[in-house]
Amino acid sequence: LLLLLLLLLLFCSVVVVVEMQLTVWVDGYPKVLSNLTEQSTCQEVIYSLAQSTGKTGRFVLVEKRGKMERSLAPTDRLTLLTASALEQNNDIQYLLYRLDPPPPFDYSRRVSSTSSLPRPLPESSLHPFGAYRSSLCQRRTVSALPVPARSTLPLDSNRINKNARGEQCRAPPPSYEQAMQSRAKNLMRTKYEDSAEILETVKNQAVILQEQQEIMNKLDQEIVRWLQRKEFCITEEQLKAQIAEREEELKKVIFNVESFQKQNIESQNANVRVNVEKLTVEIRAATAECQRLESYLADRTAEAQRLEKEIEIEQLHISNKDLMNSINSLDVGELQDQIDVAEETKQSKLAICEQLRFQLKHFNMETLGQCLNGLKLLQKQSANETKDHLLDVTNSINNEALQLQDSKNSSVWV
Repeated sequence: LLLLLLLLLLFCSVVVVVEMQLTVWVDGYPKVLSNLTEQSTCQEVIYSLAQSTGKTGRFVLVEKRGKMERSLAPTDRLTLLTASALEQNNDIQYLLYRLDPPPPFDYSRRVSSTSSLPRPLPESSLHPFGAYRSSLCQRRTVSALPVPARSTLPLDSNRINKNARGEQCRAPPPSYEQAMQSRAKNLMRTKYEDSAEILETVKNQAVILQEQQEIMNKLDQEIVRWLQRKEFCITEEQLKAQIAEREEELKKVIFNVESFQKQNIESQNANVRVNVEKLTVEIRAATAECQRLESYLADRTAEAQRLEKEIEIEQLHISNKDLMNSINSLDVGELQDQIDVAEETKQSKLAICEQLRFQLKHFNMETLGQCLNGLKLLQKQSANETKDHLLDVTNSINNEALQLQDSKNSSVWV
């Protein structure tokens, strides 16, 4: 009875731990990891996932927070990262990626994975614990099938007591350096060696499944043997009481989980409210800034219109001024032309005066010569004749001088 109670408590604790463990997405399907401790590293998680899926190659575990992804180192501890993410209320996911392409598979040597699996024990309808044995067989059959989309992958190699089983458990995964060395060796092999390695891995998995099946059979036989003993027979009332206790414990666990989820939801709602308030304040500030910019733009538009009007008025004034300047330039040009014409007339008249002076001087010189000649003639002639002739010459000179003076004064000075 004590052993049965311990098994039931262990089963309930395992169920609770599995529900609270880490989820890793492999090829688009979630894989739940159980029995994670603070010392569990990223390297151990990768080896456990690779062994459960039967894949070989180079893998990397990626941490995704929102839209950001980060590759994890082999020595990173996932429990600490998850705890820090929960404290910061961040949505975190872990993804397993394969860096190198999968090796080619030889289909001619492919062995069916179900051929090596052990068959469940036959059900006996006459057995007093037939229903219990049928459930055990069904559980063994499900565990022997390929890994489903959401399965639990134990990491602790000491989960089952070795003394109780009498069998040796699987060895822990190799170190990171050994894995890299084996990977370097695998890269040098041919495709036939790779296919042989895959076949060997499948065979090893079949052997492991067979060992687990044998262990489960032994445990089932032990449970049936203890249940068949009269001194450990449990009455129906005791079973109901134990079931009620398990239900109460399960309700407490569910209540704790719901309260934890409720606290997370409340904290998330508070963060959302704070973010909404911040966004509201930012929107109001942006709206006020837009209104201020619109008023500033309206003022600048009015100022631009006023400046355009002033520019038009100034352009009109400048055009009028240019027109007046052109008119004034035309008047000045005409006056300048008239002045030039008058100057030319003046110069021509001065030239005429100079010519007349020269002619008068020449005529005076000739007249003076004639007078000298007449005086010489008068010395030879008589005084009367000389006087008469001199008077005539003097009169003629005076007349010519008067005529020349009249012709000179007839010009107009400007």
